[in-house]
Amino acid sequence: MPQSSACEMTPWGRGAQTKLGTQGFNLAVAKVTGQQPGCEVLYEVQFRFIDPNPGNPALPPSKILTIVFSDSEDQLTDPLRAVLPLPAGPTLSPARSAVREAMLRQCFRASWRVRAVNRSNVTSHWSPFGTQGPASSGVDS
Repeated sequence: MPQSSACEMTPWGRGAQTKLGTQGFNLAVAKVTGQQPGCEVLYEVQFRFIDPNPGNPALPPSKILTIVFSDSEDQLTDPLRAVLPLPAGPTLSPARSAVREAMLRQCFRASWRVRAVNRSNVTSHWSPFGTQGPASSGVDS
C-alpha cells in the first residue's frame, strides 16, 4: 500500500444509510488509493470512548473497541470518501453492537483512528486520533 494512500478519519454521526434503507451511525473516512483492481480494502477503526455517562457509575472511565469494515460496505460511490454504516437494527456483530451502544448510551465523546488493510495484509499507517461528539449536522450517505 503506497505511503500516499494513508487513511484518515473524518466525522461520525447519525444519518441516513441509503443503500441499507435505514438510519444509524455513519463513520466517514478518506479512501485509500493506489490499489490493484479488484483488491479489497478493509478499514480498521479503533475507538477510545471517554467521558462516560455519569448516570451509570458502573461504566469505566474509558473503553477501547476495534471494528473492521470492508470497502464493499461503503454507502457512497465517491472515489475519495467512504461512509461506513453502523445500522440502528439489531443484526450487528458483538463488536459493532458494543461500539453502537457506547455511542448511544455510554459515553459522550469518542477518540478514534483508522487504518486501511488490503487482502495482501499490507497496512497504511494509523491516522492520528481525532476526538468529537457526534457531528451536529449528522453524516448522511
